[in-house]
Amino acid sequence: MLAACHSSYPQLAFNDMPTFCDARLPSEAQREALSRLAYLALLEMRILGRENKAAQVAELAEAFHNLPLMLWSPDFSMKCQREFFLRYHEQYGTREGFDYVAELDKIAELKD
Repeated sequence: MLAACHSSYPQLAFNDMPTFCDARLPSEAQREALSRLAYLALLEMRILGRENKAAQVAELAEAFHNLPLMLWSPDFSMKCQREFFLRYHEQYGTREGFDYVAELDKIAELKD
């Protein structure tokens, strides 16, 4: 299922991206929480960079790279984003404070 979510398309226009059955604009509370999660990912990338783990940094960037654009799109899919995070954690595990799948599951339940 991840292949359908993977954005290897050369364009960034929302109307050219695939649509998912759970697609919807995130709520204000969800956007705020997702922004904080992206902040945590940048912190982890900084830590990983200091540990000379460039490949892991690249994979984490892959898991998050669409998020800033999709926060404001009605095509945002929690399920697709979760697949990106799950793939990252399956490959690298979790570090204390950086469990993106668990945090996304909490964010999915938030209401405005």
